[in-house]
Amino acid sequence: MASNLETLNNFLDTINKPNDTGWQHYHDVAHLLTFFCDDNGNYPYVGITQRGPQFTNLANIRKLFIQLLNTTFPDMAWTPANKLRMTDGNTIAVEVDVTGTQQATWFQDNFKSPPLSQIDRATIARLAPNNNKMDIPACMVFTFDGDYKVQQLAIYMDRYKMMDDLAPKEWTSIRLPEKTHPIDGAAGVTESMPGRGRLITITIQD
Repeated sequence: MASNLETLNNFLDTINKPNDTGWQHYHDVAHLLTFFCDDNGNYPYVGITQRGPQFTNLANIRKLFIQLLNTTFPDMAWTPANKLRMTDGNTIAVEVDVTGTQQATWFQDNFKSPPLSQIDRATIARLAPNNNKMDIPACMVFTFDGDYKVQQLAIYMDRYKMMDDLAPKEWTSIRLPEKTHPIDGAAGVTESMPGRGRLITITIQD
């Protein structure tokens, strides 16, 4: 690649462009991994911010994208919301709309991450084919090395909007993943179903 921006555009094409557009690497995880730097202990790294999960080294990143693009959301797209690219040195942030239809469960192993991992196979089958689609805003922050390879990808997204799109409307509670860093107080989240819409209550105990 000749620039960070070229790497970014090819990365997004691999997620977004079906093969019938002339791009031959749609959801091709092996091709996607070529945009990442080599393993060096701390990098490459992909993290879903606000409580994870996090994926360090190419083997785990491969596992993430197979789960994401080939298993759970095989029609997933990260469509740029605008042409704006927020750039600072070797860091580029892109605002995207993340869309997809859930066709299988999310991680149930050591990468299990509530609330998405709450949605089991029977629930997915019951909601299919029309009620398990998501459309959520997100920000993807890419950090590159000196060879225009991705060192780190931080994914910022609205977990509540995801669950509002994907979970059964009769569900009255969701679970958030535990915080992985120290906090001054304990935080709790409950969700209840009023007559219209959803009411989400967040409590913080000092």
